[in-house]
Amino acid sequence: MRRTLITLTIVCVVVSVSLVLAKEKQQQKQMDPQAMMEVWKKLGTPGEPHKLFSTLAGSWTTTTKE
Repeated sequence: MRRTLITLTIVCVVVSVSLVLAKEKQQQKQMDPQAMMEVWKKLGTPGEPHKLFSTLAGSWTTTTKE
């Protein structure tokens, strides 16, 4: 019984906090479309992880079975 009460209390607190955070997020001002486009360009630019894959570039010969 005690475990159920504690679990229910924790769930209620988590739901309450989630609702408050969601409401605060709605009140935030939307980003300017131009600023949003700059963020997308920055995130879409190849970086260090892409350099690791550059060693795999080239021609490959494969054999497959059906």
